[in-house]
Amino acid sequence: GRLIHNKITLNINNGMTRAFGGGIIAICDTTYGRTFVKIIENTITNNQATSTNGNAAGGGIDVQHSNVEIVGNQISHNKTGGVVHGGSGIRIFGSKEISMVNDNIISFNSPLTGGGLGGGLELEFTTGMTVQGNYFIQNTGPLGTLCLRPTYSTTVHQNYFINNTADWGGGIYEEESVGSIISDNRFYGNTANAGGGGIFLYTSSPEIFNNLIINNNALLNGGGIDAFDPNSQPKIVNNTIVANTAALYGGGICINSDSVIVMNTILWGNSAPTGGQIDTTGGKPQVVYCDVQGGWPGEGNIDADPQFVTGDSLCHLPPDPLNPCVNTGADSMQIHGQWYYCPSNDYEGDERPFQGVKADIGADETPVPPEGIELQPVAGIPGSYTISQNYPNPFNPSTTIEFTLPKSEFVTLKIYNILGEEISILVSEKLLAGRYKYQWNANGLASGVYFYKLETGKFTQTRQMLLLR
Repeated sequence: GRLIHNKITLNINNGMTRAFGGGIIAICDTTYGRTFVKIIENTITNNQATSTNGNAAGGGIDVQHSNVEIVGNQISHNKTGGVVHGGSGIRIFGSKEISMVNDNIISFNSPLTGGGLGGGLELEFTTGMTVQGNYFIQNTGPLGTLCLRPTYSTTVHQNYFINNTADWGGGIYEEESVGSIISDNRFYGNTANAGGGGIFLYTSSPEIFNNLIINNNALLNGGGIDAFDPNSQPKIVNNTIVANTAALYGGGICINSDSVIVMNTILWGNSAPTGGQIDTTGGKPQVVYCDVQGGWPGEGNIDADPQFVTGDSLCHLPPDPLNPCVNTGADSMQIHGQWYYCPSNDYEGDERPFQGVKADIGADETPVPPEGIELQPVAGIPGSYTISQNYPNPFNPSTTIEFTLPKSEFVTLKIYNILGEEISILVSEKLLAGRYKYQWNANGLASGVYFYKLETGKFTQTRQMLLLR
């Protein structure tokens, strides 16, 4: 049950009445139990699943009633086409709790014909799936780059959605799904030809927290998020929703329900003819402890420039205890008899609140205390090893990497490509305890995912970064 380190390319599955899996199909008759398949570190490109008169699914990979680990693959330029078709990159149908799609590059997948579900990944009738650490780049599909239709208890965590296009849901399309968690993701530059440049919801009420939703566009409603109908009642907590646009309603968020909660969220620089930051034409959401440009009625709301770090596409708050978003959020709040809580960590994993008495507003928790509280330990010596997410990310051509050392020791900081080949050494020497900042310039290198790895005598950590030209 393992497919590892294969190159699967230029295959065509063409059927009159159906075609499933242009590159790989994993299918199980559940009468005899459920199979478990591992698809790891393969290159799956330029495959097709097409049907003349029927259904087609899974241009790169199609999974039916099997449990899978799809990890570390490059899945690109795959296509589907048929009367009904979906999952141009990957389609998963009926998988259960132990299944995951993690740490893949899913890019440039698209339908051959109109219609279709999930340009990058379609999940259908799955339960307990995890989708984590993937890069979804420049996929196209009418219903979302990631399509959940319907699913149960899906976790979508720490993914990048970059420059994808769909009719509905440039990043995520969710329909009739239950119990979804959409957390710690980055949505940049996605486009919806109708609604939901970043996220589109239809009859779904996920928890949406710690996401960066930046510079997405909808040609109708909801440049950042479109909660399309009264039965879509998401909890939108500790997000940073910035510079999104919509041609009609809701540059930041478009809401059509009275039961939507928006808490500890920054809505700034979004634009639309009606409802630049929030449009509530069809609903009356509870908006509390948010920073909304132009102001918004509700407990704890402010209207103040968040003063993001200059040139930082991740929208970090500056390390300033006087910043209006620092220490001004709500750790918990009771609304209509139900308690709502901010997440215990921010999108980079920093603890909330970081030394303060209240959480910060937005997806980023700045590592500075409010006035009058001293950081421990003192004298500028860090208390632990850390290596931060590079910024900006995505980047072109240079980016900054920061790390801390609690003691003096020999340190290496190296850059690797997606094949694990070492391409640069930024540090290889003994350093004193303290905080360090290094810049890496990727001139001459191709777009794609790269890794940076910090190693000391007792500490090793690797993070991903994306060069996008």
